[in-house]
Order: sequence, then C-alpha cells, then structure tokens
Amino acid sequence: MTFSKSHIDRLLAARARPHPPRPFTRQFLLITSRAAGLSKQEYEKRLSEAVSLADALSVSPSTEVAPRPRPAPVLHAETVPELKLKLELERARHLETRLRYALSDTRSFVMTLWDIISALRDIISGRDELQGRERRVDADRASPSHVQRLTEQALAHKRAAQGEADHALARIRVLEERWEQAQADVHRLSLHADIAELPGGDASSTTPTSPPFLPQDLFMQPALTDIAAALEKAHLFNAQQDASARTLEEEMTGSGPLAGDDERAVLLQATRLSDPASRRTALRSLVSLWGTESSDTREVLLRMASDVDPGIRVDVAEWVASWDAPPPHSTLSLLAADIDSEVRGAAARSLAAVNWPEHHALDTLLQLTRDQDVQVRSVAADVMTEQWTNSPVARDALLQLLLDGREDASTRSRALEGLLENWVDAPETRDALLKYWADEAGRDRPAQAAAQAVAALLGHWLHVPHVHAAILQLDPTSSLYNLAMPAVYTRWGGSQAVRSSLIQLAQTDEVTVQQALREATAPTAELDIDERAGRFRSTAMLMLRTGWKEDPLALDTALRLARDPLPRVRGEAATALAIGWPQNAAARDALRRLAHDDDRSVQQLVKSDLQGRLDG
Repeated sequence: MTFSKSHIDRLLAARARPHPPRPFTRQFLLITSRAAGLSKQEYEKRLSEAVSLADALSVSPSTEVAPRPRPAPVLHAETVPELKLKLELERARHLETRLRYALSDTRSFVMTLWDIISALRDIISGRDELQGRERRVDADRASPSHVQRLTEQALAHKRAAQGEADHALARIRVLEERWEQAQADVHRLSLHADIAELPGGDASSTTPTSPPFLPQDLFMQPALTDIAAALEKAHLFNAQQDASARTLEEEMTGSGPLAGDDERAVLLQATRLSDPASRRTALRSLVSLWGTESSDTREVLLRMASDVDPGIRVDVAEWVASWDAPPPHSTLSLLAADIDSEVRGAAARSLAAVNWPEHHALDTLLQLTRDQDVQVRSVAADVMTEQWTNSPVARDALLQLLLDGREDASTRSRALEGLLENWVDAPETRDALLKYWADEAGRDRPAQAAAQAVAALLGHWLHVPHVHAAILQLDPTSSLYNLAMPAVYTRWGGSQAVRSSLIQLAQTDEVTVQQALREATAPTAELDIDERAGRFRSTAMLMLRTGWKEDPLALDTALRLARDPLPRVRGEAATALAIGWPQNAAARDALRRLAHDDDRSVQQLVKSDLQGRLDG
C-alpha cells in the first residue's frame, strides 16, 4: 500500500491531526472493506460518509493554539534510585573508556620515546667513524672537541628520553590498576537487577605500530636539534598525562556529585545519560518537582534544546513557554528550525504564550507559515489568529495561505478561520474571499470552508455592488447556499452590521436579480426570476428570525414580508412572527390575517403548526 503502518496506527489512536488526507481515507477503506468482505456498493457508501466527515473536520476550529497542558509525570519511588544506578553505570563505563584511551596514548608515547632513544643510540655509536672521516676531509671543519660536545649532548638527550619513558611506564602501571577497578565496577553495575541495559561503549582499541620516529641517516647536529625539540614536547605531554591520570584517579576514589540523597543533583546529572528515555524521565521529573524557574533547570532546558532525541526537544519547546522571562532568541529560533516537524510545531505553539518581543515571534511564525510540513503551517496560522489580531503582517500571511491553490485544504480553512475571526471587515479579506469562493466553485462537493466564505461576504459585504451581484448569482437552492445560511446566524447572530445586510437581502426584487444574472460570467441555475428573488427574501427572513429574535428592525422586515406576493415568503414571515415575537400585537394581527391567506399552504401553516405557539 502507499501509506505506512505508522500512519494507520496514528489514525486508529486518534492522532492523525487535523484529519487524515483524502487519498489515505480511500486507501484505508478499500483495504478494510476487502478484509471485511463488504460489497462494492457498501464500500462506496462508506467512502462517501468518510469524505463527508473529513470535510466537516477540515473546518473545525483549532483548539490547540496555546501550549498544550502537559500532565505532570508521576515520579515513582524507584525513579531516582534507578536513575542513580544508571548514572553510576554510565560514569563507570565512561571512566573505563577514558582509561583505555589513556593507556593506548601512553603506550604510543613510550614507543615514540623508544624510537628517539634508538636514534640517539645510533648517533652515539657512529661518533668514532664520524671523527675519522672529518679528520681526513678537513681538520678545521669538525674538531674532536666539537664532536665530543655533540656526543655528550646526545647522551644527555638519551638519559632525558629514558627518564620520560620510565615516568610513562610507571603511569601505565597505575592506569592498568585503575582500569581493572573500573572494569569491575562496570561488570558489577551491569548485573544489577533494577537497571535497564544501557548501550555499551566500543570495547575495541587500536594499537597501531608506530613507524620509526626519526630516520637513521640524518647528520648528527640536525638530528640532535630535532630530538631536543621532541623531548621538550614529550616532557609537556608527560606532565599533561600525569594531570589527566590524577583526575581519573580522583573521579574513581571521590564521592562525585551524587553524594548523599540529593534527588535534584541526581536528576540534573541524569539528563546527561546516553539513554534517551532516561534523559526524558529525568527532565520531566525535574520540571515536575522544581518547575522551570530555577537557573540550573533553565540551563538544562537550554542545553537539551539540542538533544538528539526529538521527543526531548518537543518537551523543551513547550516548557520554555512557561518562563517568566523570555527565553534566549537563539533557543526558540533553533527549535523553530528543527529538523523534526513536531518540534517545529511545538515551537510555534510556544510562541503564543512566551514573553518574547513581538517582532521576533512574528518573524519566526512567518517562517513557519512557509514550512514544508502541513501541520506546522496550520499551527502557525492558528497562533497568528490567536495572538496577532491587529497585525497587518499576520493578516497578509493568512491571506497568502488562503489563496495558495497548492496549499492543503485544512491549512487554507484554518487561514480562513483566522481571517473571519479578526479581519472580516478588511477590504483585503473581502477580495480574498471572492477569489477563494471562485476557486472552490469548481468542486463537485461544496466544502464547508467555501460556505463560510460565502456567509462572510453575505453578512459583511452585501452593501458592495459586485459582492451583492455575486451573491444573487448564486443558486439559493444549492447546497453551498444552504450551508452558508446557518454560518451567518450562528457566527454573527446579533450583529447590527450583519442584520443590515440581511434586511437588504430581504428586499431583493426581480429587477435586481435579473441585472445580477446579466453580469454573471459563469452559467447559473435555471430558476424563474421571481422564484429566485422570493427564495432570497425567504432565506433572509429565516436567518433574521433565528439570529435576531425580538429585534425591532427584524420585526419590521417580517411584517413587510407577511404581505409578500409569494406564498413561500409569507409562510416564512409567519413562522418568524410566531417564533420571534409571539406576544407582539402587530405580529399577532399579521398572523390572524395570514390564517385567512389566499394560499392554502399558508393557512395550514398558521392554523396547524403555529397555533399552538400562539396559544401558549
């Protein structure tokens, strides 16, 4: 199949957010239908239901804008002792590895010194031949006293090299004893019943045979000069290795940072364990018990923002938002640019709550709206909607997401929600809604998001001529229009501006509809002009009586439509009067008149369906 098992597992665990992609839904249902022995007809039926659910999910507003509250981890009684055992085991392994490396380095150092000693031995042995040859060539070029001085210098270098080698050999004996002790500690701790096995170190050690340190055929003086420089470096190296050996011995004999029962010190040190699960347990326990306000806990969080485990980086991204002071700009920028999409999403959520300079946070969010992962882009859109309600920069970013035809449908719908929430009255939003509506018009099944766009245009921009014409060109019997109507009164019920738009829609006449249809660039539904205008008036009344009950201007509209020439409109006005204004005298008079209406359907509606409401 073209989708991984992990995606199916996440779907079944209700973690495929915000909803599974449509190709995946089809593939998933196809496989499960075959396994269940369903017929093709039943498969098609369930596919249609699944697509409908996916469409409904695509417009559900996000509830995960602020950082998700993380349940405090339960710190069991054995957690700290177990972490302490892991720390001791890892420290023992670390010491054993360092001792092996120190032994290998010292052995190579001794071999180098022996090469130097061997070269000096050859130089000293050839002094008699050198003296005889130089006498025959030129007695003044190298006098016997000069050769003797060089020989004494070579002997001094040989004794110094031998002393350094003896010093290094003594250190090797000490290091061997310490290595045996460290290896015994590793073995003892590895066999402990309450500790999970940690990844072991590489036990192999390379001991390459060093090539001869110096060539044997150099002239005496240059060789001695090089050897003197090498011995000076050898002395410094020996001193450094002595200091390193003393440090290793102190670490083995001292109590270290875990003395006593200091749980906090244990947890702080356990955040450096090699096992990711142990590090995460230690970090969660540390934050749960001591919070994020202490300096050492913050230092740990800043350090673990670069941890190799993405789950730990997600925790860090969410916890830095709880600081009183803003975290370093570099830390959140690092997390927002993380290689893992969940970490970037967590960083975006933290930006909604973190006390950070606004321009820095907004710049980071703008980058995340262009992220390669659809979930990250959706979270960034949600955060902008929640926190940057007056920012034209945030508005323009959401407009770009909405109008990008290559963008995922869920991200576009989230951007739409943000625009309707904060910038529905902006002309830029109006133009974008018209373009988005036109883009969605070619779909076989109208999306709920497109209905939200139509509802916003109908409720807030009907006074603009080209928007009014676009609404009147829409088929009032279409599913798109029927989806848009409840969005108007549920989202903006009680709004005076939207009420004015609906009153204007309730005044739609045949001339206005005919003029709008002449301007249409796309084919429109084959409806009678009178019928189309009447349906717009009746649906406007339906929205007014649902979202503006007891409103006096809505009452005036209902009383006027109660005398409409079309029975459908009069019937809707009767329903509105009975539901919205049952105690109003003018409304009751209009209903009594409608009870004797010329149309039998209106009479029946008032007498049978509405009489009970009036009597009550």
